[in-house]
Amino acid sequence: MGRSLVPLFMLVGCSDISRSQVELRGVSSDGVAQAAGSGEGPAPSDAMMDDALPSPTPADALPDTPSGSALVALSLEPIPTVGPGDAATVTFHLTRVPGSNAGASVSVSFAAPLGVVLGGTDAPTCADGVCSLQLSLGEGVAERQLAFTLTQANSASMSLPLNVTSADAAVQSAPTLLVWQVSVAAWSDMFDDPSTLSLWAELEPGRHDRLEISGGQLVLEPVARQQEHWYADNRGAFVARRLHGDFLVEARVQAVQRHAPLLSPTAEYNGAGLLVRVPSAGVGNEQWLSFNTGMQQVSGGGPGFGRETKITTPGQPSSHSVRYLNAGPAIETLRLCRIGAELRVLYWNGSAWREELRSGATFVVSTGPAPLATGSPLRFDASAWGDDVDVGLMAGNFFDSNDTTVPFAMPAGGEFQTRGLFDYVRFRDIVGVADCAAP
Repeated sequence: MGRSLVPLFMLVGCSDISRSQVELRGVSSDGVAQAAGSGEGPAPSDAMMDDALPSPTPADALPDTPSGSALVALSLEPIPTVGPGDAATVTFHLTRVPGSNAGASVSVSFAAPLGVVLGGTDAPTCADGVCSLQLSLGEGVAERQLAFTLTQANSASMSLPLNVTSADAAVQSAPTLLVWQVSVAAWSDMFDDPSTLSLWAELEPGRHDRLEISGGQLVLEPVARQQEHWYADNRGAFVARRLHGDFLVEARVQAVQRHAPLLSPTAEYNGAGLLVRVPSAGVGNEQWLSFNTGMQQVSGGGPGFGRETKITTPGQPSSHSVRYLNAGPAIETLRLCRIGAELRVLYWNGSAWREELRSGATFVVSTGPAPLATGSPLRFDASAWGDDVDVGLMAGNFFDSNDTTVPFAMPAGGEFQTRGLFDYVRFRDIVGVADCAAP
């Protein structure tokens, strides 16, 4: 994942062992890592090492301790990646190092994770936003194990700093992050089961005339009224998942007329597609990108039917939208791919994935308000969006079939046309930019 918390301590990864002995390395005020204890396990990555630091002492090489004191190691088993709604088991171990012959008590605490249910007989006690658990090693007990479960309904992964305290200074090592990865792939939907509609969140309630899974498709019709579309601070129909970190989402979509579904819309800016949005955004502070297909701009040399990439940013007194338009076929397969601070927009051209746009790159505005008039170059930036975004399916109708001019004349007899038909939506975990255009 391209983003991570910066905790007080850094967790050294481990592999090919049943449970990890993790090294505790403090971070000084100037950001330089300082050695603080030791543990068994694989060497940390180069990025986490400093040649000037002393090498840690293996646990089995530590000297025997005087009678009556404890020398123990605290470890955390790696948590496997799970699907949304699945329970993940967190297992701590408190182990006496050879040569030690007394007990110890350790407290582990972390911020109470939002939307997560903690269960099991050893579940932490949570109060005032903090969850804590106790591990004790009694006289003659060589190892103490404590395990509890986490269950989260949505797909947000977590990385929570742990605070480890003990009255016994001889506790030599501890995990520093509770890391739980949730696979976004489990959110994929082929729309062959109407019951899966309940798993989608309608983030703009009351903005659809029709929302159902029927005939192997998700059908989404926005309310039949003017400017019922995603533009500036205006909003349209939107059903979504809340995702954390990096992801790829792909959908096959067609925009048709709601009263003549064999025909494409003829009214300008009647379309359907994908949308990704910062959840905390609001009026005057919108931050989102939509990638849709439908009838776009006809007047002023526009491409007519095709793809629209619309980018909306904060502005005063209202949020600011610009559009990048390209002609395209009646049915499109679209992708949004987020990795780190970068968001890439891709479409399938019949033989390969092609990049329409990406953040950090300059593009020429197709339509936009002054001073970003048609033909203006613009650099799209999504680096400040944060880890959590709402990702899903949108549909909207801005003009009716008799009105393609500004101001909105609303001639009698026009109709708002959009019906979005989605054949499927696939989510995928990604690890690199190459995954964005992978089959």
